[in-house]
Amino acid sequence: MIGRGLTFPILILEVQEALTKNRAEHLEIVEEAQKGFRKKVIDGLDAALKDARDGVRFCTSLQLQMPQSHTREFDNAIEYLGAIKRAAEATGSPLTIALSADEYERFVRNKWDWMQGFAASSAMYSAKAQKMYEAM
Repeated sequence: MIGRGLTFPILILEVQEALTKNRAEHLEIVEEAQKGFRKKVIDGLDAALKDARDGVRFCTSLQLQMPQSHTREFDNAIEYLGAIKRAAEATGSPLTIALSADEYERFVRNKWDWMQGFAASSAMYSAKAQKMYEAM
């Protein structure tokens, strides 16, 4: 394993492709979780409304955590790599970038610091997030 302080060269295109693929998969889970979240909110409010109309004790507070999207982090990394690639092409430099082991874990292997929390909070709304969480 490469030490934490060391870096190694990798093709910019390889990192961009991995980030783009990982972003698309993340967005798919986010959209599925948001749809599931909306359904749970609507179902909960409908049940509370029915109870209120029926004169039954009801609760107006839904203890649901809204799914989070981290697409901006993917977008920032993709944009950053695009700028480096354009600069390398303009100067005739190699189209590689030096990544640390931590950067490689995030950008290529899709192992972000927030991934477990994201999967856990989205799992109640998304089958794909549930599967991801169980695999962790």
